[in-house]
Amino acid sequence: MTHLFPPLEIETDSLTQTPGHYPRYQALAEKSLPPLQHCLDRWLTPQDTPQKELIDAARYAVFSGGKRVRPLLLFATIDHYQLSSAQAPTPLAIEVAACIELIHSYSLIHDDLPSMDDDDYRRGKKTLHTIIGEGLAILVGDFLLTLAFEKLSTLKLANAPLQLKLIETIARASGHQGMVGGQYLDITAHKHPHTKELLTWIHRKKTGALFTASILSGALIQECAQDQLVAWEKIGQDMGLLFQLIDDLIDSLPSTLTQRIPLGPSSFIAMSGSEETWKEALALREQIKKELNALKALPSAHAVTTEPTCALLDIVDLICHRYEPSSTE
Repeated sequence: MTHLFPPLEIETDSLTQTPGHYPRYQALAEKSLPPLQHCLDRWLTPQDTPQKELIDAARYAVFSGGKRVRPLLLFATIDHYQLSSAQAPTPLAIEVAACIELIHSYSLIHDDLPSMDDDDYRRGKKTLHTIIGEGLAILVGDFLLTLAFEKLSTLKLANAPLQLKLIETIARASGHQGMVGGQYLDITAHKHPHTKELLTWIHRKKTGALFTASILSGALIQECAQDQLVAWEKIGQDMGLLFQLIDDLIDSLPSTLTQRIPLGPSSFIAMSGSEETWKEALALREQIKKELNALKALPSAHAVTTEPTCALLDIVDLICHRYEPSSTE
């Protein structure tokens, strides 16, 4: 019997090759990612039904690597309010993070389609549509998106307003006011004047919206005050923009160019070049660190660790360290 998909090891990639250099990130990943993977595995259990290939394809998309950055942002935000850095994430945090990862996985399937970015490989593996065809790949993406909101709507929460707010936050980030809206403007960039302001807006929506939803979800679970939610929202937007800048820089390296479409006009590199984009990323990294440190001054009804936001500070550095300017010299 021929199997379309090879057996998968349910492991995540790491943001760094040297996790020992980032002990706060490593501690966060070790305590939070295994239960997250278990949750995703449970939700996508292989089935011996006529829909077996749909589930298998979804597992291929969800478990073919990935750094789980968005779930980590949610867990790290919650860690800001915990006394013990060893405290494991709650089932609520795990399930909300898993829903966000399902949405992210759906978006990657659709981004890779011939009608979008037309990519044949992602994370060193063949993209889903090259294995099962474009039509079925679209359906798998639809399945993951709807599964995420099915799970969000069936969370066993006594706090109904919190549940509704989580659903609203993640839905807004996923739709026309967030990721889909940013993707739309990216695809139609040729119809708009190429300005830095528009480009920043696209990236804050296309990538930043789901980053923001992850961080806000963590803050909502901790029942943060409104001024803290505003601060966390700005941090999420800036971290999403930083991640996209670094992704564009990585994609511009000759060693990483494959059969993918070259960077289009919707990139800072096309507008300003790699050197200026790197400077922009470094400045943004420092801005995010200032915003994280400013959170320490905001009053909180919850206990805070002696090193608030420390895991988030590691993640900010790790996002930048994925790119090495010297490799272009």
